[in-house]
This record gives sequence, C-alpha cells and structure tokens, in this order.
Amino acid sequence: MEFSLTILGSSSATPTENRHHSAFILRFGSQKFMIDCGEGTQNRCLEYDINFQKIEVIFITHLHGDHILGLFGLINTMNLYSRKKKLTIYSIKGLNKLLQAHFETSDMQLRFDFEIVELEHQQQLVYQNDNILSNHFEKYIMPKK
Repeated sequence: MEFSLTILGSSSATPTENRHHSAFILRFGSQKFMIDCGEGTQNRCLEYDINFQKIEVIFITHLHGDHILGLFGLINTMNLYSRKKKLTIYSIKGLNKLLQAHFETSDMQLRFDFEIVELEHQQQLVYQNDNILSNHFEKYIMPKK
C-alpha cells in the first residue's frame, strides 16, 4: 500500500522565501490526512496538485498560529466548493472554541458535516481505521509503561 508524506511547509514561527508554515499531507493508500495547517497551505496544495477536498482528517499538533492559521481559510474554501464529505479535526483543547468564534463572527454556515475531537492527553492513540492499524505505529506514539 502506498505511503508518502508531502512536506508543504516546515518552517518555524516565521516563513522564509523557501520554507513555509507547518503543513504536511500524509497519504496512506487512497486516504489523505493533513497534519497542521499553517498560512499558505491552500496555495502549497495547489502547487503540489493536492486536492484538499479529499482530505478526511486533519491533525493539529498544537495551537500556535504557524500551525493553525491556514485552517480558517481552508475550511471556508472547502465550504465554497460545496464539500459534501465529513471533515474531522483532532487537536488539543481550545481549537473548537477558536473555530466556533470564527464561524460566528464570519456568519459561516457549513454545508458539510464537521467534527472537532479535542484530546485530553499529549500522548495517546488518536486515530485508527481498518487500513491504519495501531500496531503499525504503536511503538512510536504510545508511551512505555
């Protein structure tokens, strides 16, 4: 099964001419996952010919601006392009409050199902499905007891 990671941005708090804010696309078979969504992520997706409408899950590592400020525009564009597929976002506590404030102040009415899963702990298994089994990655993400 194909597995690839496209680095859209790996710069820290400030971008440079050749490095952009944090964002990654993980492909596992036909599934696409996004990890972080810094400013400029949509443009970087266009440069790499990545259809962000096919992303089902986004993982936000933490709530610093260089990891989330592209998320507001990305969700808006997905909505404008009449996205139908559900979008799930995993993050630490606080993202739901930020996004809800954005939706309310911009009067955005989402036309697709949307879920934010806020995590309680820094190290925990956050996602698995029939194609991605936890035992493939467990030794890397689960703390030893």
